[in-house]
Amino acid sequence: MEKKNTMLLTVIAVATLLVAVVGATFAFFSLQVGGTSTTDSTVTAAKVGTATISTVEANKTLKLSLTADDMAKYTDDKVYYASVDGTTHGNSNPIDIANISYSGGEEDTTYSCPVQVEVSVSGSMYDNLDTGWTQLILQGDAVNQSTSKSPSGVPGTTVDTESNKLTVDLKQALSAGAGSVPQEASRKVTYKGNVTVKGPDMDATNILKASLSLTNKNSVDQSKIADSELVVTIAVVPNGACTLQPAPLG
Repeated sequence: MEKKNTMLLTVIAVATLLVAVVGATFAFFSLQVGGTSTTDSTVTAAKVGTATISTVEANKTLKLSLTADDMAKYTDDKVYYASVDGTTHGNSNPIDIANISYSGGEEDTTYSCPVQVEVSVSGSMYDNLDTGWTQLILQGDAVNQSTSKSPSGVPGTTVDTESNKLTVDLKQALSAGAGSVPQEASRKVTYKGNVTVKGPDMDATNILKASLSLTNKNSVDQSKIADSELVVTIAVVPNGACTLQPAPLG
């Protein structure tokens, strides 16, 4: 009788051990399945693709050359416009500065890409300019984050938020520089924007146009800028990584 009891207990113990082993094995594989599921989800996420900013090299530098005859006094104010080669006075039509394109994404994906527009000035005319003489117009999504009266802390800048257009007085803006720190030595000022690209592919789309002008004012002596040149160089560069935007509801 005692041997039978001992055998029965042994059988129960072995059965219990088997149940424990099988339970542990099931739990292990369940955990692995969960991990695999998560990995699969990551692999099938939307492809990032590539957003490319392209500067129109021939247009990124605007030049304005003025002779003594150009700066003679006229009955009315006369406006001169910069051109890309500086040999003509151009016209008021804005010039294409930069485009953005997108490739390698997935259908119905949208990314938001931060950029900044760097404006720098050179040439012999700048030091003799006065406030109110020049007007640089920047228009497009590349400057659409400049929505306050003093975007990025830059004075001398008027903002039209409806058309994403900035009107910049070069002397005033560059004398103060960006923010509260003067940048007179670098003659440079920066504006910011946020542009949108859509998958799977997007052809090159303009994100910035510009025009530069100087007014020969009938009531002001501007002879000090005669026989000099003003050169404005504009560059659009990335200002961080593009981020995926949530899909619209519905």
